[in-house]
Amino acid sequence: MIREKLFGQDHPMFGQCLNNLATLYDEQGKYDEAETLYLKALTIDEKNLGPNHIDVAKDLNNLAVLYRIQARYSDAEALYQRVIAIVRQSPDANPLEVAAFLNNLALVYSKQNKLAEAESLYLKSIEIIEEVAGPENPNLAKALHNLARFHQSQGNFAEAETLALRALVIEEKTLGSNHPYLASYLSNLAGLCCAQHKFESAEPLYLRAIKIGEEAWGKKHESVAKVIHNLARLYTELGRYDDAEPLFLRSLAIDEEALGADHPDIAVDLEGLAYLLSRTNREEEAAKLEARATKIRAIER
Repeated sequence: MIREKLFGQDHPMFGQCLNNLATLYDEQGKYDEAETLYLKALTIDEKNLGPNHIDVAKDLNNLAVLYRIQARYSDAEALYQRVIAIVRQSPDANPLEVAAFLNNLALVYSKQNKLAEAESLYLKSIEIIEEVAGPENPNLAKALHNLARFHQSQGNFAEAETLALRALVIEEKTLGSNHPYLASYLSNLAGLCCAQHKFESAEPLYLRAIKIGEEAWGKKHESVAKVIHNLARLYTELGRYDDAEPLFLRSLAIDEEALGADHPDIAVDLEGLAYLLSRTNREEEAAKLEARATKIRAIER
């Protein structure tokens, strides 16, 4: 590496290079390689800056995110605890970064079923963002969205819907009405409406999410397929089978082309279509799809 030759293996600039390369490996799913580089970068920064420097906290956060992705929640929790300890005593800490770190630890607590601790941190994160950046900041929308998903996971659909709607309003105001980010927010809000049997409210949200997704990523993108699949399930629940079936077929075709015939998402598509077929007394066709889904699930394990 150029920076290694220029500065040596113990220089912070080389550590920054390692962090950047680790992030690339992380995005590619090369987690072992990413972990090795994150740890090297952490060692360099601890040696040069001391164990309580704000840049060390950022290194620890990068590594904790990697562990969270791998479901190594205990490892991630320990790192996040150290991150928060550092930023709470650092005069250089950015309050919005502190809020993000709190939110990250809340996500880990949620995964570990430490619900009271998670909710407390979500709320603290929101409080910090509102105080520092105001009630219309995009970071606030993300924090509200995460708290909404937390409530959704607990079956608190009404609370989740209120939070998700508030997040959507902020994102629309700051990003515009057709930003790609909105597709996810709209789809999640529609799902919350469905959970409360507010199907008429969910349909226009799904339709809008599909339109935004198609314009942003194209009509054959797997993210678009997921929303199409959810709309098909909605139509199935409403008994609108003629509307649902072509959507299930379209979602399946997109995912097969984008992801391959044995991807786990294909099993979800097949099960949705099979459910529709069974409700319309086409049991033989449904059984074939279920058998294929089961085979894919076995590969997944």
